[in-house]
Amino acid sequence: LDDTVQEFYMQTFGKSATSEMLTHLRRELAQAVWLHLLDDDFVSAYTHGLVLKLADGVDRLGILRFLTYSADYVEKVLMSGLKYLSHCPCPRCLVLKINFPLLGSKRDMQDRVKSRRVDDDARQQAVDRARRLIFEKGVSIGNKRISDILGAQSLVPTRVCLRLLRVHAFKS
Repeated sequence: LDDTVQEFYMQTFGKSATSEMLTHLRRELAQAVWLHLLDDDFVSAYTHGLVLKLADGVDRLGILRFLTYSADYVEKVLMSGLKYLSHCPCPRCLVLKINFPLLGSKRDMQDRVKSRRVDDDARQQAVDRARRLIFEKGVSIGNKRISDILGAQSLVPTRVCLRLLRVHAFKS
């Protein structure tokens, strides 16, 4: 985000955006870009394939898949809608940071299986509740009410657009 965002925020709300708000806006921007890419045509082609007439004149079914590099923790957290280095920092499960000394043990693996993260309706409703408080009631992102809603799973009030594909390949 450039300085014009801070200027716009100041003109609109009469105060500077906090660092928490700027972080939130960066997350929203990343998700908006993905949402723009994942339009109805793409999701349909991703789901059902795309018939392509190749140079030999034969129609073939092409299957679209994303090949991305997202091995960095920061990128995974951004795309999964998690709070960076919080008490539940794993994008795949709800294992607590205090249990990191158990990493690699049998108990750790059992805990990871039992506590898989799921982008279900309950998660989406929690995010929507927090967003209503922020955008309709003016509650600060760092407010305890927001933390009470999202904190148990270390979520942030950002809608994750990759849920459009969750019924297909993003079931990890």
